[in-house]
Amino acid sequence: MTTYKTLAIVNDVHTCDCCGKSNLKSTVAMEREDGDILHFGSVCATHHSGREAKVIRKEAATELQLRKAAATRQVREHPTFDAYQVKLNEARLLNLCGAAFHNFCEAERKAQQAAQHAICNAAGFKFYEICA
Repeated sequence: MTTYKTLAIVNDVHTCDCCGKSNLKSTVAMEREDGDILHFGSVCATHHSGREAKVIRKEAATELQLRKAAATRQVREHPTFDAYQVKLNEARLLNLCGAAFHNFCEAERKAQQAAQHAICNAAGFKFYEICA
C-alpha cells in the first residue's frame, strides 16, 4: 500500500485528485512516497492514508507549525535581522524617539523586512503569519 504524508489543509484547491469531486471548501495536500503531491477531499484522504480525519487534521496543524517555525528560524538567522537589532539598540542608547528613531533605523528595517518577505513567500506564508 502506498503511504501518504499529510502536508497541509489548503483552501486554494477545490477539486479532489482521487474522485474528481469539485467545489470543495478545502482539500488535504498529501505527498505520496514517490514525491508526488495530491489534493484529496477529506473522505478520500482518510481512505488513501488509512487514518481518521481528526488525525489528518492534527498532522496538518503540526506540519504547519513546523513550517512556520522553520521560516521564523530562517528570518532570525538572516544577517539583516542581527543588523536591524544592532541598529535598534544604537537608537535606544542614543535616546532617539519618534521620527528620529524611525529615520535612524530605516535602512536596516527595510532590508530586514525585504528578507522576511522573501523567506515568507518562499515558505508560502504572508509576512505577518510568522513572528520574527
